[in-house]
Amino acid sequence: MLRFLTSGESHGMGLLAILEGMPAHLRLREDDINYELKLRQGGYGRGGRQKIEKDRVIIISGLRHGYTLGSPIGMHIVNRDFENWRMVMDPFLPGTGKKRDKKVTNPRPGHGDLAGLVKYDHLDVRNVLERASARSTAARVAIGAICRMFLKEFGIGIYGHVTEVGGIECETPELSPGEIRARVAKSPLRSTDPEADKKIMAAIDKSKSEGNTLGGIVEVVVENVPVGLGSHVEWDLKLDAKLAEAVMSVQAIKGVEIGMGFDVARRRGSEVHDPIHYDEAKKNTRTRGFYRDRNNAGGIEGGMTNGMPVVVRAAMKPLSTLLNPIQSVNYDSKEPAVAAIERSDVCAVSACEVIVEAVVAYTIADALIRRLGGDSLQAMKPRFEQMTGETLGGCLPSPPKNIFLVGYMGTGKSRIGSDLARLLNWGFIETDDEIEAAAEKKISDIFASDGEPRFRELESGQIQEAAGRTHRVIATGGGAVLSDENVSLMKENGKMICLNASVEEILGRVGEAADRPLLANQATPERIEKMLSERASRYQLADIQIDTNGKSVEQIIGEILQALQ
Repeated sequence: MLRFLTSGESHGMGLLAILEGMPAHLRLREDDINYELKLRQGGYGRGGRQKIEKDRVIIISGLRHGYTLGSPIGMHIVNRDFENWRMVMDPFLPGTGKKRDKKVTNPRPGHGDLAGLVKYDHLDVRNVLERASARSTAARVAIGAICRMFLKEFGIGIYGHVTEVGGIECETPELSPGEIRARVAKSPLRSTDPEADKKIMAAIDKSKSEGNTLGGIVEVVVENVPVGLGSHVEWDLKLDAKLAEAVMSVQAIKGVEIGMGFDVARRRGSEVHDPIHYDEAKKNTRTRGFYRDRNNAGGIEGGMTNGMPVVVRAAMKPLSTLLNPIQSVNYDSKEPAVAAIERSDVCAVSACEVIVEAVVAYTIADALIRRLGGDSLQAMKPRFEQMTGETLGGCLPSPPKNIFLVGYMGTGKSRIGSDLARLLNWGFIETDDEIEAAAEKKISDIFASDGEPRFRELESGQIQEAAGRTHRVIATGGGAVLSDENVSLMKENGKMICLNASVEEILGRVGEAADRPLLANQATPERIEKMLSERASRYQLADIQIDTNGKSVEQIIGEILQALQ
């Protein structure tokens, strides 16, 4: 089983985390953890602290040459702001008596200030608020990031989004997981609704001007979960109970729903419970052939996963530090006073969504480890295959080394490639840009002065260089596939994905194509049709074909992610 401990104060030297029980031979990358830490720091409505901190994990134990050892994983996240609070938070040196170091005696309603003073016999609220602060969630996000990487080994994915802020609801249309991820990655609030984002940002600005704060609701979904995680036999083994505990332990969370949640109390049984169906063709999958056409249960029945996606929602209250503070009492004098003011956010719902994803990942990973047993991935994967009837090698290819986007000009390789790279937290390379930088001239000038053969030579050089890297999305030129050597390099060093579009769609995107040498102001349907026909067999060499006609960037990225599964 998994367990963890964290320590550290908000303005202390840093945060520490120890994760115990993670099996050996899991491949970890610092960038994957740091990416989640960066997401936690983002979002509209965050305060000045996020401009100071640049959270990055330092792994100090449990890892060797990029793989877990099976021993406890120790992590450290430095608090850069400690330098500004050194005399206030130094473990040994006495305070200076300056303003920042003065005793905090007016507890904030809604925070742990007052209860902590009474429980621990403190006289200074700072002795409570420093640890009660949500700063500690950075350590939990780092732990959750490792758990996400573990779950990926078994084809289990986690995504989430903000569904409401300050009473403003976000529209959540029927979108694929890939489309949701793509929209969330572009949203300043981690929602799927750009129009709601505008209203919410205006509400956050208004609350800030009034010295107030806003809360909201987040939803997290776990997909591809096998049947049988958790148990019905004891109260403390029920997975929904464990999820509720984990999510409620996040600062400022005041309510948790699974599936339909509280709405089940307002409906009849026939409207709540999910009818069961069976498909013989799917009997050798992780659902064993059973499926539902709706998911009101949120993927859990009797404390166990039932094969449907696990759906968890959390309600976050407005933060308790108000720049226009409300009534409190001075703890020393017992006289009426206004609550203390600490540096804080106006709205941290977007950060809360990242944190809830992390604690859900930890809880599901723990349940899977309990179900499978074993101290290494090599021991666990055969048990998973036996449990689900699936072969991991077949249904779960390893993430590609790189992704090469090929296709005719105007099919969206640059735009889709940059957004896909951002979503994956990978680097992005556009070979045409690299060629211009290396040659110190525009591609049109290369064609004019040196001819197409010289351009193709430069192009091959850039593809060869890109192929030597890892975790890159590479947008290639339309004619890159004409070289057998280029195709071999791309297929040997990643996945080759072809983006396709109709002649009409391409014409609408490239316009007169004055800057495209092979069209040279001759962007006619006949010209494009001829070039497409000449290159068709080369584009067919790609591993994956994606039709981009009439689709949004989010839809296209969603299809790419689905295909890579």
